[in-house]
Amino acid sequence: MSGTPISVALLGEALGFIPASLPRDEWARVGMAIKSEFPDDAGWGLFRDWSARDAASFDEAAALSTWRSIKAGGGVGVSTLLYLAKQHGFKLPRRSKGPHVPGQQLQARAVQKSPAAKAAEEAQQRAAHQAVARQAVQLWDAASTTGNSAYLHRKGVMGYGVRYAADGCLLVPLRDEKGELWNVQRIAPAKPAKGPDKLFLKGGRKSGLWHMLGGAEGAETVLLAEGYATAASLRQATGLPVATAFDAGNLLHVAKALHGQMPEALLVVCGDDDAAAEQKMGRNTGRSKANAAAAAVGGAVVFPTDLPEGGSDFNDMHLARSLEAVKACVMAAIEQHHKNAAQAADSQQGHELGPDAAPVQTGDDPFSVTQYGVWFHGRDKDGNPARPLWLCSPLQVEALTRNQEGMGWGYLLTFEDPLGVPRQWAMPARMLSGDGGEYRGTLLNMGLRIATAPMARNRLTEYIQTRKPGAFASCTDRIGWHKRAFVLPHETIGDEDERIVFQSDAAMENTFRIRRGVDDWIEHVGRYCAGNSRMVFAVCCAFAGPMLRPAGMESGGFHIRGGSSSGKTTAARVAASVYGGPDYMQRWRTTDNALEVIAAQHCDSLLILDELSQVDGKVAGDCAYMLANEQSKARSTRTGAARSRLSWRLLFLSTGELSLSDHMAEGGKRSRTGQDVRMADIPAEAGKGWGAFEHLHGQPDPASLAGLLTRGTERCHGAVGRAFLQWATTHAETLPKRLRDAANVLATAWMPQGASGQVARVAARFALVAVAGAMATEAGLTGWDEGESEDAVKACFDAWLAGRGGAGSGEVTAMLRQVRAFFEAHGEGRFTWWHRAADDHSVKTLQRAGYRRLVDAEGKPVKAEPKLSGPRLNGDDQRLYDELLPAVASEDMQVEFFVLPEVFRNEVCNGYDYTAVCSVLLQHGCLKPGKGRAYDDKQRLPGLGQARCYRITSSIYELEV
Repeated sequence: MSGTPISVALLGEALGFIPASLPRDEWARVGMAIKSEFPDDAGWGLFRDWSARDAASFDEAAALSTWRSIKAGGGVGVSTLLYLAKQHGFKLPRRSKGPHVPGQQLQARAVQKSPAAKAAEEAQQRAAHQAVARQAVQLWDAASTTGNSAYLHRKGVMGYGVRYAADGCLLVPLRDEKGELWNVQRIAPAKPAKGPDKLFLKGGRKSGLWHMLGGAEGAETVLLAEGYATAASLRQATGLPVATAFDAGNLLHVAKALHGQMPEALLVVCGDDDAAAEQKMGRNTGRSKANAAAAAVGGAVVFPTDLPEGGSDFNDMHLARSLEAVKACVMAAIEQHHKNAAQAADSQQGHELGPDAAPVQTGDDPFSVTQYGVWFHGRDKDGNPARPLWLCSPLQVEALTRNQEGMGWGYLLTFEDPLGVPRQWAMPARMLSGDGGEYRGTLLNMGLRIATAPMARNRLTEYIQTRKPGAFASCTDRIGWHKRAFVLPHETIGDEDERIVFQSDAAMENTFRIRRGVDDWIEHVGRYCAGNSRMVFAVCCAFAGPMLRPAGMESGGFHIRGGSSSGKTTAARVAASVYGGPDYMQRWRTTDNALEVIAAQHCDSLLILDELSQVDGKVAGDCAYMLANEQSKARSTRTGAARSRLSWRLLFLSTGELSLSDHMAEGGKRSRTGQDVRMADIPAEAGKGWGAFEHLHGQPDPASLAGLLTRGTERCHGAVGRAFLQWATTHAETLPKRLRDAANVLATAWMPQGASGQVARVAARFALVAVAGAMATEAGLTGWDEGESEDAVKACFDAWLAGRGGAGSGEVTAMLRQVRAFFEAHGEGRFTWWHRAADDHSVKTLQRAGYRRLVDAEGKPVKAEPKLSGPRLNGDDQRLYDELLPAVASEDMQVEFFVLPEVFRNEVCNGYDYTAVCSVLLQHGCLKPGKGRAYDDKQRLPGLGQARCYRITSSIYELEV
């Protein structure tokens, strides 16, 4: 090679043999090799023209950014490029002979390959992609579904469908339209000093793959963004499903794939605004790629506004301004898109109908409805009939709605979207106040075409208000039981006697989704739960949620506690699959106010909250109280009047690595017995050494069974819950008595003799869960044998009872444990020996809490008067020591404590009424009051004289609490 000069032409010939579709790291090394010889524009031209041959993934802005980041004279030289070219058939010409083949001919040879060569290359690429896909699956399965990410914290977003690697990296999956995993993006916790912080698996697919945040099945609007943080900010702001394409060059491919999969959905491309790059290079790649993707699928496009300096995407807008600002920006773009589409439809409609298509007014009603829409028949200034004004596509007011108190009036509107799908919305009448823009935006989002003229919009409001359908329906703003009917966000089950509809100001996210049928769920989920008490218990909890109100039982919950990868989240997923997909399961990571709304949206059903550690330990106990107390915090309006409270009744299922009391202790709070009763703690470990599993159903290990269940819940969900609600509404008349009787029988049989009222409350809740599971089995919805649910729930109840420490009162146990813990910690250091109190040579007691003395088996004190006159023991003192030593060493000797009153009340009884603690100690034989005294004793304490104190016996150590 020393005899061959390196020229631009020579490198151009060599590059003609190297395919541009190399893995990214090898592609970058080619750029390094070029820049080592030609760091000027000539080198950039070689690199750009060669990279552009891979038209599917070429992004000139990204290529230029890579070129600029390369340092000339680095560790990669031109020999690397020539070596790579030789591997693909290039032959380096000798200096004396010159180039052996002209450059254009070489390039043509490289580009115009034979069909066999192309097929071989494609097969090789497919094999490489599949190998990377297998690597991605292994990496994905090894990662945890829960964890913390410094990247997410820095970006201020949550994790949606991501996983957490052991090295702290965040894993974002890349899937195709079938949901198959092909690659993963690894996002480092912090940006490294050299190199990118986001990497894909080498040699894997990326083009046309995406990651969906939220459930897109049946969605009317889907957002599309570049990076994960941008997509997460959009998801948190709007609640809409969001797909992340990972970079601008992939937006077009993902948009086409999503449009093919969901042709009826509006695709909104939320692009980046690369203004800084535009100033430097003259091109705004984010805008151009986003506009191209939206135009290709007939979607909408929106860009962030009011960005901070250096900001380019919606995550920057989120951090600089707020989620509300992001939502307003996106929703305004969606509404404008609908307006533009409606205006175009109006023009097309008028063109198609012609002048004779408008209806003729009949009767006194100025409004008429035809197959073409709603029309208004007005008059001109001379009083003559004017040309009918088109208001919107066909819209019917089927009924007037009101709540059970005769308030909350509204209109039940029905229509069809452009695809002919029936739509229904119970619209509150108060939304007609003002200019009506809010209700029109909701109708447009649902698919109603509305005229854009101001007069037409006002007449539409008038049309709705003047309808007199004659039919009435009860409305409610919460889901759940209403008499014998069960209301869901988009349907009501069992409302044959009276029509009941769900009414809200805005469309509520429907997490009650159905995929496949009941038999499919039994085959892929239900049968694998059998024999596993925690899985069966979780499913029974889902069935028990709607049974609380008929049984007359208060709200409450359970907490499945276990270490990482113990199966607790799998149990939560299995429970969620009864009513919906992965979106049905909520997270503890939320604010108090948001948790109130979430609870109201799960009224009379099961609320699943995953990973307790994501909520601050200082407020975890308050959240448990709030959920169980069935009502939101009282708030006032702007005028000072009381605002209507949210209310609910539900069963909640929580998971976490720590118990509620331990998590609160980490936050410096002490749990109350009431909190533990409201959220019973169940260990995930079932006793077989397999975490939450006891029967593997032929799987090699618990992880395989957990993966099988997870895949089953993704494929099959929702149908079982709906079928159970249908069964429940059919048996609504006999359901209350049957539930109460069966639950009472089970609870009575399970409770130990002499159980406290607290244990009885929790036992009743466990029993209701078992009965609900038995009823679902009776209805043919689980595929389990008879008695499966009762056995599983009983095992969980016994585990809770064992972890609690018995069937006694929780407060009594907590008091005794606290008193004993005080003496275990301070019995040696803060209590002065009675017989050494006057000894100047004894160790001084700091922060003295009282005195202690030896007593014999009959409780009589061992009296001794030490006589110390110097640093050495005299004869009398030696005799005293010899007498006391056998007594101290004797097994019959015990120690009793005399606690000073303020220490006892403020430290020993901290957090409790000291009289209640005294009463408990007295009942258990640990407190000896003085004669005629209720609790305390009057003793002549050494050095203090007559003083009141509390006399605690060593029996406190013998209690089994």
